[in-house]
Amino acid sequence: MGNNKYDVNQNVLKVLLNAYRRSNKKRDAVLISGVSIMIGLTFIIFSFLYGKLNIDTLKNVREDGIAVSTYLEYGTINLEDKIRRLPFVDNVGKEKFAGNIFLNGQKICTCIVTDDFTYQAMIKPAYTNIIGNYPQSVDEIMLSEKTLKYLGIANPKIGMKINLEFYWNILSKEELTGIQTFVLCGYYTDYHNSLSDKSIAYISINRCRLGNIDLYPSRILIDVKTKYGKAELIERNLYQNIPLSDDNQYFMSSATAQYRAMENMAGGLGSAIVFILLICFSMFIFVYNTLFISLNFDIRQYGLLEVIGVTGKQIKIMIYRQVLRIYLAGCVIGSGIGGFVVNQLLPELLNHMYLSNEGNVREISAFNNNFLVITILLAAVIMFIAAKTVVDKLLKMSPVEAMKGLKQNASVQKRVTKKERYFNINPILNLAIGNLLRDKKKLVLTVVSLTIGCEIALVSCVLALGTDSINRLSQNPDFVLGITQDAINNLLENSDYSTEKQLLTETITSEILYKCGLNTEKVSNIYGYFPICDKSTQKVLKVLNVNTNYTIVVQKINKQEWESLFKYITKYDLIIDTKEFVEGDGTIILHNHLASGENKQKQKDLIGKTISLYDIAPQGTKITEMNSIQLKNCGYLDISALDFPNLKLSDRSINIIFFLVSEKEFDRLSKTLTRQLLKTEINVSKEQENNIKNLLKNWVKEKNLEYQAKNDLQNQDLMYLVCNSDVIASQKDYISGSRIIMMSVSAALIFIGILNYTNTMVMNILTRKKELIILESIGLSKKRLRMMLIVEGALYSLMIIGLLLTIGNLLLLLLVKYIEYKIIYFKLIYPFSALFFIVLTLVVMCILIPYIICGQHIKESISLRKKQIEE
Repeated sequence: MGNNKYDVNQNVLKVLLNAYRRSNKKRDAVLISGVSIMIGLTFIIFSFLYGKLNIDTLKNVREDGIAVSTYLEYGTINLEDKIRRLPFVDNVGKEKFAGNIFLNGQKICTCIVTDDFTYQAMIKPAYTNIIGNYPQSVDEIMLSEKTLKYLGIANPKIGMKINLEFYWNILSKEELTGIQTFVLCGYYTDYHNSLSDKSIAYISINRCRLGNIDLYPSRILIDVKTKYGKAELIERNLYQNIPLSDDNQYFMSSATAQYRAMENMAGGLGSAIVFILLICFSMFIFVYNTLFISLNFDIRQYGLLEVIGVTGKQIKIMIYRQVLRIYLAGCVIGSGIGGFVVNQLLPELLNHMYLSNEGNVREISAFNNNFLVITILLAAVIMFIAAKTVVDKLLKMSPVEAMKGLKQNASVQKRVTKKERYFNINPILNLAIGNLLRDKKKLVLTVVSLTIGCEIALVSCVLALGTDSINRLSQNPDFVLGITQDAINNLLENSDYSTEKQLLTETITSEILYKCGLNTEKVSNIYGYFPICDKSTQKVLKVLNVNTNYTIVVQKINKQEWESLFKYITKYDLIIDTKEFVEGDGTIILHNHLASGENKQKQKDLIGKTISLYDIAPQGTKITEMNSIQLKNCGYLDISALDFPNLKLSDRSINIIFFLVSEKEFDRLSKTLTRQLLKTEINVSKEQENNIKNLLKNWVKEKNLEYQAKNDLQNQDLMYLVCNSDVIASQKDYISGSRIIMMSVSAALIFIGILNYTNTMVMNILTRKKELIILESIGLSKKRLRMMLIVEGALYSLMIIGLLLTIGNLLLLLLVKYIEYKIIYFKLIYPFSALFFIVLTLVVMCILIPYIICGQHIKESISLRKKQIEE
């Protein structure tokens, strides 16, 4: 009997499921489409964001010139093994700065030696257009296109022989030095330090062995597992786990390429996680609203089933089977749509629009199976929660309580006549308001969830518009003229051959104004000094992890810049003697991430020490016989911090150390040091830009040729020119691709918000069809019935729009304040067009939906009802 009873139960469930499927085809179609769209769009959105994150990461890697951001200087093989065993370390490599290549006595590039793993995993990803292979034999060398161009080689060929002057970094090693014949085994394009003609050359390990050069100590490159971890924490963990015995050894960690990509896209990992959670929540309310409304309406039917003998367990199984059928259908359709877009369209966007001028980016992948799995699981969780909510609600109710909902329809006539009797001015409006207020919890849930969905769409638009790269580039001057690092090095190293101490004279500004026909308001000059320091000053700089190839630049700070810098110092409670800087003869030392977080106490101990500066002098001059000027060290600041104030510094290269002084001190220094014109910034109107660009390019070319002829130099320029329009043009593909990615995400979220509203309204009407039949049966015309539904939709729209314009805008403002704090160039561009589109669509939908639904489904239901009455 037990088996017979089981078979009967199964047949009953099958009959009930088939009956529900036949009677709810339209409603099921709406639910399946909702689940399909949620799965497909969520997968597409995650994939688009993932693709942008990857491409931005690659862009950062290429600008860095290496794929890792943490290293140990002067590392030994024992330390390398210890680092390799750390649980938070993924991979370890090494590179050694082995020697230098010279041309006519001038160093043109540094030679690095590394192993195959380090080259393939950590160095090669930073380059493009790689032709050939890494050096293996003693005489092989790999050069950049920059260096080849510098050498006058326009059409390099693999295997060609090049005569170069080579010397090891260890001066006592003389093997394989002097003029050497190298074989070009490979060349590449790099993007690191674009203003310099110099870059890295690679030689083989066999050359080091033959030259008796040990590979250790070397720079140990550390690839950590936590790609989005803070640099300070990574550095601290390394110091805590790896004891260092040599004073020359230190760990250095900067923000990873992935971390900076996340910062630029969403303002940081925290805000990115919040944004992703909001997207997930948007998907949740998108499906939950329609599914919950549908299942909640069926509680009445389930109550009737309980009355006729169907058990609660059978009803529970039936509900879950209905939901499972809708879920599986949605998974198949949604995965198919999402998979097609992600696999066919997105790769083309990444490969043809992003970085198309920087080599092939086929290695960038946007497809990630994890996103599809997460999306499908998210849909399963949402539908399970909605189904469980209804089941739990049903199990708590008695069959009679569940059936009470059916009696509500019978009281519709009484409510209508009562409302018309007391409020005959606008009965449709009163009836619509009464329908909304009938279930206040449902009203609040629906309005709030729909508002959140629309708000998330507006947030995505604000992020897309505010983080656009054009906002950062538009802040740059139209033209920047500056001194090349080669010219600075030549002045400092060969000052005895120079007839002038100034690289750029004061007449340069006059020439620019005359040449371009500009007034002084269009030109801004940045001045500074290139001092020489003694051993006492070098001790103050010892706390910074710098090699011998660094340049000291003294610059002043104006009152406005000091106010912003003082706020920054106060905000982070940094150890800076601000009083001495303002009132005395102090200087603040600025560096580009050259100080380890572990030597803060050493930095503190050096505050107050005297710094002696001397003017440029011919080599061999006794420094003790020269006039000097003293400054007091007021502390150290790292300019690489993301929220560091935007000071007008001449350069932000890692080998530049700035001594920042007040305007009063800067004038005092001019009595001893030679003032230099470091950089000139020019802003012009759009109409003048192209003409002035051509004039400046020709003028800079002439000045560089004059400098080379005067100083008997080849391929070394005095000045560089940066045209902002050229920079923007070079990133045109990246900017346009980035806009498409971010605006596609925004458009998808807007579409989800609108569709959420549409589905909710449709399900509201479909689940109230019996109530609407009764309303028309008691005399409410089809026209007035439609008008009632339109008014209901309009009231929903008004509440949503009101919340968006009040609380939504307040939340948006708070978000903007946070993002502005994280991203300096972030610009608030309010998405008026997106808001207008949302409002317009809500209005259109609240009119169209009643016409479409009432014109088809309700008409059929009324005809069926009348036919039943006649029978």
